Order: sequence, then structure tokens, then C-alpha cells
Amino acid sequence: MNPWRIQRERIAGRLRRSADRRVALVVAPAGFGKSVAVRQSLDLAGGDAFYRVAPDTLTLLAFLRGLTDALEAKVPGAHLSLAIAHERAMQSPSPAIELARWLGEHLREAVSLRIVIDDLHNAVASEVPEFVRASIDAAPEPIRWLLATRDASALPVASWLAHGICDVPLNEAELRFGHDEIISLGAQAAPALTVLQLETIVARTNGWPSATALALTLGDAGSPVAGETPFEIYRDLAQRTLETIDEPRRTELVMSSIFPDVPFDSLFRDFLLARLRTGGPDVECAALAAAAAGFERDGDIRSALTFYQRADEPDAVSRILARHGVALMDGGFADGVEAAVAMLDREGFDGGPAVMLLKAIRDARFARFDSAEAWFQLAIAATAGDDDLRLRIVHRYALDLVRRGRIDVIDVLEPALKTAPPGNEFVPLLYATLATAYALVDRFDDARVAIAAATTHMRSDLPDAVRTRAYHQAAYVALRCADIPQARAYAERVLDVAVPNGLYDLAARGHSILYEIAHAWDFDPKRALAQLELGAAYGLKAGDTHIRQWALLGVYYIEAERGNGAMMGTIERALNAPELLQTTEESNAALLPAQALRASWSSDFGHAHRLLARSADGLVSADRRALRWAEIALFAAASGSRADALEATHAAERELAGGHAGKHGTQAAAYLLIALSVLGERMTWVTVHAALRHDDRDSTGSLFFEAAEALHNHWHEQRDHSAVLAALNALRERNFGGIAAMIEALPAYPSRALQTVP
Repeated sequence: MNPWRIQRERIAGRLRRSADRRVALVVAPAGFGKSVAVRQSLDLAGGDAFYRVAPDTLTLLAFLRGLTDALEAKVPGAHLSLAIAHERAMQSPSPAIELARWLGEHLREAVSLRIVIDDLHNAVASEVPEFVRASIDAAPEPIRWLLATRDASALPVASWLAHGICDVPLNEAELRFGHDEIISLGAQAAPALTVLQLETIVARTNGWPSATALALTLGDAGSPVAGETPFEIYRDLAQRTLETIDEPRRTELVMSSIFPDVPFDSLFRDFLLARLRTGGPDVECAALAAAAAGFERDGDIRSALTFYQRADEPDAVSRILARHGVALMDGGFADGVEAAVAMLDREGFDGGPAVMLLKAIRDARFARFDSAEAWFQLAIAATAGDDDLRLRIVHRYALDLVRRGRIDVIDVLEPALKTAPPGNEFVPLLYATLATAYALVDRFDDARVAIAAATTHMRSDLPDAVRTRAYHQAAYVALRCADIPQARAYAERVLDVAVPNGLYDLAARGHSILYEIAHAWDFDPKRALAQLELGAAYGLKAGDTHIRQWALLGVYYIEAERGNGAMMGTIERALNAPELLQTTEESNAALLPAQALRASWSSDFGHAHRLLARSADGLVSADRRALRWAEIALFAAASGSRADALEATHAAERELAGGHAGKHGTQAAAYLLIALSVLGERMTWVTVHAALRHDDRDSTGSLFFEAAEALHNHWHEQRDHSAVLAALNALRERNFGGIAAMIEALPAYPSRALQTVP
């Protein structure tokens, strides 16, 4: 076909005039030259990212893959984090909105950028317009958007116009060729045609760009045209154009229509595809299968899997899934894998253990845990001596169980490791997961042994994501085992690899470890807030709503400790109630104690006690349970609930006696001293008090004891207002004004005379 180009300065100028608005729209039916107009306005060197949506883009994930591929040169982090962002978003009530927030966070890195999306109508998933709308809202204001589509009814065009976000869309009336344009084009494309013949083309095509282009290509305006409607006329022109091409080029052209990204006018591709299908399904399937084999040879496994599906080749689909299915799913092609698995189901292929594993991962992603567990177990049972596949499945199954807090994961991992062949790549990962499970049930010695085995067996050729995840598990285990220097070192190792490689979910989790160290061990609220801020930022880049909510709740708790009620109110307005229901552990660990502490500032200790009374057993570690029981004891004592206070005191003492209570134990001991002082009881475990009082790891914890002792002495030994005020001021200086306000609100005198308890 002739290589001449249609230059439309009138249209390009129209689009340039819309560049001062955040959104420019090109809306017209098929064949009106939208793509030509868009491409002629591109400035790829100057800040445009171009994405042409391929036909049959059936899912939001497929749309996002294409978009992030187009953005990779400008915003690489979005491409790197897509898979985990989509997985996390699918667990929320509004995935499109969550993914728009995720993209908006990445777009903050772009200094000057216009995102050009052509053929938006090819994305048929109902969530895509919602995502586009929300992404424009979430993106920084300087980001510009150019959207070309056949139908903009799902976009808020009227609202955008009203708010000055977009200009009037460029439509079919403006895109039609005018009389003078066709005459000018004729002089370039078909100089043999007379003006009269060009006038005939004008009348016949009514300026419809696709039909005009074909008529000028034919250079035969005088030939009769079959058909009455514009599309019938177009098909006749397309048929005559094809007949001008010699074999075998004609056959190659028809066969090329199977590829969704051929650089044809969409109407001409549809015409060629219809021509191919006249040969029957066997002809089309043969072409698709040949293309699939070519993609597989070239290493384009995604395209190979897609084309084998279209060719109805279940054996090939099963082979691809067995070899590459997990990597494809983890790499952001979950929708393609799920479609392939569904095809095998329809064809009656079980696919063996590898496909069973994919079904398990799929069901786990959509929180269908019962069926996921059944598929995991069936897959393990079906491995038939394939140790590598068996351990791969066991590892994925174990991760799923650990994420859900299932302690019986130990019964899965221990026998698997006993029979694992030495040197297998999954051995260190299984040990790391087993160590995490041991730490969850306070088997700290076993956890240390398991994590040492994990690091010893770690292979340097493992992917960065795999090794980094194992090191995060090691950091978590070290933290639970109170090995703080080691936990810090592992967490920093996670960040060293995760951040430059776009593993933002792991970067967020690395900062969560450093936050816990700063908050629970170093008693440094400012540094803890800094770690929360970094964790939240990486959580946003990973599209992980859970991390964002965790960070907000962490900030909320620290602001309560600081006594910043105004900031607590601001955060409450930002907290998402439906999401809070999915973060029960974080709510229990941060939201409830923060609200209880705030209630204590106005001496509402009864409400504070009720908020926390049933919350201690739900916490996962001894240090948190010890502190929570101490808080319950203090609030119960201050509200006059003596029996509840003594019961909570004994529970706190049991947790502290078990060891590994961390520096939360220091704070817990101070609260217990205050609680018993309010009740008029002398503390019964003076040796614990003395050991914690002289803890030389960090002097900050002594602030709590100084305040507790000053208050105790003021009540029961000598009246010394100045010592109490000095202790409270010291708390405020170290950013614990909320705790100081709670102590100030306590009853002025103990409830009964001081007694010595044996």
C-alpha cells in the first residue's frame, strides 16, 4: 500500500489549543482518523507517554499492563509494582479507585508528562472508565491527558467541561475531510486523478477519512461502488484495495490480521480478519498456532499463551502453564493465566499439580480460602516424586497459611523440610517461613535455629524478590526474639535491595520493622513517625491499602501518646471505616489504646477501661499483651473497678515473667506501679521493677518509672508536687504529652490506705 502520510495541520492545531487543559478528548466513530490525529500531536521526546489500547483488552489488569509499559521510561516504579498493586487492590471493595491512588502516587515522580491513550474503547472492562476518571483526579495537577475513543459516555465529560478540566471534545464533524483537504490530498496521493474525479470522491465518501484514504489509494474514482451504506461502501473499497496486491503479499496481509497491534486502520484490520475467517476455523487456528509457536521460540511467553488459547490448543496451554504459570501470575499476567486455566477446565484438562497450584493461588487471591487450601493439598499429593514442584507448592501454601495466622503451617513445613533434597532453592525459603511460624507461637529458640538455617542455605542466584522476602522474614523473627541489632540489620538489608528494584511492598515492610524498633524499643516517637511516613509512601507505591491503613493507625497511636488531640481528629476523618474492618489486628493494637488514652485526659477512665477490657488476648506478642494488661489495670483502678484491676495486674505479670517483653515491658511495669498505687497496694514484684528501672540499653524507658515513682511517693510517702511536675515535664519533652495528661487526670488520692502485700 502507498506510504504517503496524511498531514492534518488543522486537527493538530486544534489539539495544541487544548493543551492548557488537564484533559483533551478525541471522540468519534471508527474510521475518522483519531489515531492519525493523536500520533501527529505526539512529542515523545518532550514528555509524552503513548499507549494504544490493543483490541480485546478484556480486563483492568490487561489495560494497566499496557499503560505501565508505556509509562516505564517516565515512571518505572508503576511498571515494577503493578503485580502486587493489583493483587492488593483486588482485596478492596473498590479496586479501580485503589489502583488510581497507586498510579497517582507514582505520577508524583513525573516532572512534566502528558499521558496519551489511544483507542480507549478497546478496553472493554467496566472498571476501566472508573479507573481513568479516578486516575485523573489522583494525578498531580501538571499531568496532562489526551484520550481518544469512540464512546466517551462512561467519562464525566459534562463535569470536566463545567470545571474547566477539558475543552470541547474533538469530534467526527471536525475530523471529516473538508472539500479543500481532499483536493490537496489527491494532488499528493493520486496526482493522475482530475479535479472532477476528486469531486466524485468527496461526494462518495462524505469526507469519511478511512473511505477517503482507500479511494485515494485506489486512484480509481470512476469505478462503480457496491453498497448503499457507508460501511458497505468501505468494504467494497477495501476489497478492491486488497485485490491490487499480488500474492503472496496478499495472504501475508490477511494472516497478519490475527495480531492485535498491526499498524492498520481498525476498520481495515476488521475487514482482513473477516476475510481470514471465510476460510473456516481451521485456517484461523492454524495461523494462531503458528504465531504462538513463534512467540514461544522468541521467549514471549505471555503472547504464546494467549495465542495458544485463541488457537484452541489445550495441550500447549497446559505445557506453558506447567513451566511458566506461577512466574506469569506473579509477574502481572494473572488475568491471562486465569483465562488459560478456565479454558483447560472447559476442555476437560486437569493440567496436573502445576495447574492445581495456579487454581490455589487464584482462589487465595480472591479470599476463597477453603477452596484454595483444597487445591494446595491436592497439588502437593499429585507431585509424584517431583521434589522441586512439591517444595514450590509447599512454599506457596505455607505463605498463604502464615498470612492468615494459621499456626498449623508448622505441621506442613516440618515434614517437608525433613525430606527436602540438599541444595534445593526452596529450602531457605521454607526455613524462613517456618521461623516466622515459630515466632508467632513464642518458640523463640526454634525460630532462631530455623532462621539461621535459612540464611545459611540462601543461594545467591535466587531472584531479588525471593531473597528480600526471606530477609524480611528474618527481620521479623529477630524482632520477635528481641534480637534488636539483628532485626535492624536485616530490615536495612531489605531496604537496600527492595527500593532500587521497585519491590515497594517489601520496602514498606522493612520500614514497619524499623518503626517497631523505634517505637517499642527505643521510645523515640519522632523516629517512629518518620518510619511510618516512609512505610506509608512505599505502601502507596505498592498499592497496598493494608499498609496505608496500618501507617495511619500507627500515626494515630503516636499522636495520642504525644497528646495531639487535633491531629487525632484529622486522622479519624482520613480513616476508612470499611478498611478498618479488614485490619482488626492493627485496630486492636493502635486504634483502641489511642482512643482509651484520649478518654483518660478528661478522667473518663471507665470508658477507657471498657474500650480495652477484652482486647489483650487478641494481640500476637508478649510485649504487647503485657502493656495492654497494664493499661487495663491502670484504667480499671482509676475508674474504681478494683477486682478487674487486680485481675489485669496478675495477667500482666504473667506475660512479663515469660520474657521477651521488650521495652514495652518497661512501660507496662510503670503502669502497674501506678495502678497498684491507685488501689493502695504495694508492688509485689520489686525485683522486676529494679531490673527494668536500671535497664542500660536506653535511658528513655526510665522516664515512665520516674513518673510512676514520683506519683507513688507523692501519694504514699511525702508530698512532693515539684517531683511529679518535673517527671511530667520530662515526658512532654520526649513527646509523651498524652501519657503525661493521663497521669495528671488520675484521682488525687489512692482509693484505700497503703498496705504491704506479702
